[in-house]
Amino acid sequence: MEAIPTASALRASRRSKRCARRSLSVDRDARREGRQRSGEAGREQARETTQGRPERKREAVRLKDWIETLEALPKGAVVVFDTGENVGPLISWRGIYAQLTLPTAREPWTVKELLKDAKGAVGSVFTGYKGGDYVMDESTPVWADDYGRCTYRVPTGAVDKAGMAVVMTEVIRDEYREMW
Repeated sequence: MEAIPTASALRASRRSKRCARRSLSVDRDARREGRQRSGEAGREQARETTQGRPERKREAVRLKDWIETLEALPKGAVVVFDTGENVGPLISWRGIYAQLTLPTAREPWTVKELLKDAKGAVGSVFTGYKGGDYVMDESTPVWADDYGRCTYRVPTGAVDKAGMAVVMTEVIRDEYREMW
């Protein structure tokens, strides 16, 4: 009689096949470009290659950068995403609980309120989506996903438009997964 594999064994098998396919495609691309890929240096070189297109942001902004972005905006401006939704205060991100996210909010928040919240997050303890306490610092990544979401949307900057601070965002899920 044949043994039936468990669900966890099947998941592990599928995961290892995906990782193998991913690394083969990255190696094939590196050979096509005439580069040798070795460890972190090869991955860094692959990130720097633009192949004729502008380099895309591949990771979340840091809390320190988010604070600097807010400091450059008018303090009384209401903050919204480029989708028109209100930006809310920082919370723990669903993707990695030790990171932060800017969720949407029902009520509008001003730059002054979000700046106070962001500065208060440095050294503060946040509770993860499914529990656990995490201390945030200035190097903590900041995403732009709703509570309970993990869509790899990042804030890429903010501009002042007609008295509103508009936070520009970009979804980087595909590029983020390629790095792993």
